[in-house]
Amino acid sequence: MVNYLIALLEQIGRYSGINYTEVIRNTLDSFNISKERLSYFITDNALNNNTALNTLAVKYSFIKEYR
Repeated sequence: MVNYLIALLEQIGRYSGINYTEVIRNTLDSFNISKERLSYFITDNALNNNTALNTLAVKYSFIKEYR
């Protein structure tokens, strides 16, 4: 398996979980990445990352503790 960095986008506006979710979701959508193709998310321990991953977990139907 090979892993690739597909985007390194500037966060515009507040660094909130909802804004962060939109950036990630738009990137995944633009590359047509489905939930079956998602692997792992690497983030720092900021609370807004939990908000973003909770929202993405619902949209892409995965259990965030396993991603």
